[in-house]
Amino acid sequence: MRGWLPFALALAVFAGSHYLPVVTGWREALVARFGRRGYFTAYGLLSLLLLGWVIVAAGRAPYVEIWPQQGWQRWVPNLAMPVACVLAACGLGMAQPFTLGGRRSARLDPGDPGLAAVTRHPVLLALALWAGAHLVANGDLAHVVVFGGFLGMALVAMRAGDRR
Repeated sequence: MRGWLPFALALAVFAGSHYLPVVTGWREALVARFGRRGYFTAYGLLSLLLLGWVIVAAGRAPYVEIWPQQGWQRWVPNLAMPVACVLAACGLGMAQPFTLGGRRSARLDPGDPGLAAVTRHPVLLALALWAGAHLVANGDLAHVVVFGGFLGMALVAMRAGDRR
């Protein structure tokens, strides 16, 4: 199991970087010190670096096949990713205070909902599409854990946002 240790460490650090700032109050303290934009810029860059580490560690983890590879599976991300990228780009900064990437100070105008008429959570839907498409294309245990976890997290976050 020694081969799984780097993967488990990368997952733990990634999860901790998202969980600890919220529950410890570090996020509020860092936002007060560096400003909202400064904190979230640095946090976003750190998250991308940690995500890269998780993906590289998943690729280096021992290969345990869950389902066999088929040629058509490689096309799923190619077809889904353009849609996911458009959703993410359009969703960042949209007038929707209860979703990832939405402006907190904005008010959603029911008469002119814009992208919210299609989905209230475009960035989370983009994350779900990214994860689901890559889950189909990668049938080994490490990648199923990574992409299945992101897919589950995105779906739960959309539901939680709707409850708010």
